Amino acid sequence: MDNLLHDGERHRIEIQLTNKGLYTIITQGWHLYFHSFFMIEPDFLPNSNGHLLENDSVKVFHDNGMLFRLELLPAFGYLRPGISRTINLTAGDWAVSKTDIPGNWYVAALNLLPRVLNATDLDPDPFVEPFVEPNQWKRYKADRYDPFSPSDRYERYNATDLGSEIAKYVIIPSPDRLTLTLDGYLTVDDTWVIAASDQLMFEASYLGDKLGLNTSHIPKSSKVIFLELDDTEPGLDHDESYVLKCIPCANIVSIKGKRRAGVFYGVQTLLQILASKDGGHLDGLVITDKPRFGYRGLHVDVARNFQTKEDVMRTMEAMAMYKLNKLHLHLSDDEGWRLEIPGLPDLTELGGKRCHDLTESECIIPQLGSGPDTSTRGSGFYTVQDYKDILARAAKLHIEVIPELAMPSHAHAAIKAMEKRNRQVLKNRNVTDANLYHLRDTNDTSVYLSVQMFNDNTINPCIESTYRFVKHVVGAVKAMHEGINELKIFHFGGNNVPDGAWANSSACRELFSDYRLNATLQEELSKGYFLNRVSDLILQENLKMGGYEDAYILNDAPYLNGTTDVISYQYQNLWEWGKGHWAYMFANSGYAVSIQGMAWSETILTSEHLDYMTFPRVLALAERAWHKADWETIGNIEKRRKLIDDDWQMFATALGYRELKRLDDLGVKYRVPPPGAKLDGKTVSMKSIPGLNMQYSEDAQVTWTEYLQPFYVQTGQKLHLRTLSADGKRRSRVVVFVIP
Repeated sequence: MDNLLHDGERHRIEIQLTNKGLYTIITQGWHLYFHSFFMIEPDFLPNSNGHLLENDSVKVFHDNGMLFRLELLPAFGYLRPGISRTINLTAGDWAVSKTDIPGNWYVAALNLLPRVLNATDLDPDPFVEPFVEPNQWKRYKADRYDPFSPSDRYERYNATDLGSEIAKYVIIPSPDRLTLTLDGYLTVDDTWVIAASDQLMFEASYLGDKLGLNTSHIPKSSKVIFLELDDTEPGLDHDESYVLKCIPCANIVSIKGKRRAGVFYGVQTLLQILASKDGGHLDGLVITDKPRFGYRGLHVDVARNFQTKEDVMRTMEAMAMYKLNKLHLHLSDDEGWRLEIPGLPDLTELGGKRCHDLTESECIIPQLGSGPDTSTRGSGFYTVQDYKDILARAAKLHIEVIPELAMPSHAHAAIKAMEKRNRQVLKNRNVTDANLYHLRDTNDTSVYLSVQMFNDNTINPCIESTYRFVKHVVGAVKAMHEGINELKIFHFGGNNVPDGAWANSSACRELFSDYRLNATLQEELSKGYFLNRVSDLILQENLKMGGYEDAYILNDAPYLNGTTDVISYQYQNLWEWGKGHWAYMFANSGYAVSIQGMAWSETILTSEHLDYMTFPRVLALAERAWHKADWETIGNIEKRRKLIDDDWQMFATALGYRELKRLDDLGVKYRVPPPGAKLDGKTVSMKSIPGLNMQYSEDAQVTWTEYLQPFYVQTGQKLHLRTLSADGKRRSRVVVFVIP
């Protein structure tokens, strides 16, 4: 792997094929399929005839999206047992991590079942060599990034271990105001009860299940946790606000909220305090709290690689613990349609599966390392009942579910599904019905390539059947939400429309025949027309419309200006992309409403990996979404940095001493951070998140010693280091520290 040969514009890949079997492999009559996030041989592909690698006697083809294949030509010869052959490829841009090389490469031949090469099965470690040189991990020559060494990590773990006592009243996310009343303490044990009205019975049961306490409508006079709705209590000036009081002299805990959500968030705060190491011990205190933003979101991509209902449920439980209240589900993309839509079964029967069917008559072609069959996370969808189950639990947890079904681009799966529907209906000679939900102009000769390298992923905005499809889908999704979790926002995606997608559409030329148009103007009008039509359909359902920022940009300016019925999601806030000003343009318009974290699943292949990529980062997201820190408005850089460091120390202490164990108890397989190490003379010190145990090995991982204090080492010694999860059951990645 070499990214710097062309200074980031291209990177070189070396593929080594080794015959580890007992028989000679005939290299003709089959193809080797693989996946790449980057165009292979971008100076020559895409090209229907493929590209001949003259020196290697190999031809490479781009099928569609991220699926490529190699054909070994007769001049390549046989591959005899024990023999290795090398194939060199050039790819666009750069690859800086093993996850940039998707696994599940497979061999396919006519009339034979395709087979995955075992060496490439999911985990990249077996077949991708380590990235050990700067030209492998740097994107371009000016890239300042280098992998963290143990010494780098030691410096970055700059939080002093403040101990579990300090962690007790460090709440995540931070409350608006917490006051210790200094009037003694009380202890919540199994003799306590929870008192609540019928309106708050879920919140009471939730708290009771966590603490092992009973609920009651007729409370005792003491040893009671009261849950109450109250819009007169001082401090309850927001629908999600709450006041939590611990009154030792009366042996009472009171949680009041203006609405049920506020009471629920007060319950979460109480559970954090009671989860500290001293158990049910509570000092006298008053917490008055409300959120910074009404929208505190987490996006989970279930389209690229499917995430199960259980994954979503677990994620929501963790979201609720940290007062996040919006779950944005990315339900469709080029690589899959993940929600059953009554009346359009092909969307999931075809669009919910990936397999080796190059005609895409029964499934979407393999993408993102999904392999040739339906056994991986490339396949899967939610039934209507699955989705309703998610909605019902979300409603209990005070989480609003925001469905996203991507259009007009990122729609390859939907387009292929509707093509299958058309074919089936035409078999019954029903031409009219066949065209009801057609998504492509059959006379469109436009040639384009999307950002994910699809040549057919964009719905045509100039045919009426497109809007019939949109209306059906929006109506079906709204119906699923009714009576369970009210649908308020329908997210249509709208981003990454490829250049030239409708340049030669006869339907678009006819629609705008009154204009003298070049291809660029036709595309701009088509995009604006689609946006207006879809927004009308969504608003007719009394919904707000969500979309990514470029969905609303025409000529570098917001298209739908001045309406609060449309929500723009900013994601291109990197200056290197040349569009960083868009985020500021929208934010400075005066309608900033939210913070949202984005979990994209192109490289997320398992439940454990979803947790790893999402947690504990979600806690930092929740902190900033709920609470505005004092240092945010301080202009003095030195003072600001000092306050940030102090804030981080408190956050990290609560994280390590309490919150990671709570995630363990929930079954969340969060990322355990590797430790840092520092050499001071002849001793080594180790550091990680405060409260987490660390281990080191001096005998190449044969035995491990718990780190308790700095220990003596010798010159040239190689140490292996790791951190343990809060419950001690999992380990971080092992890192090596060589003593110079």
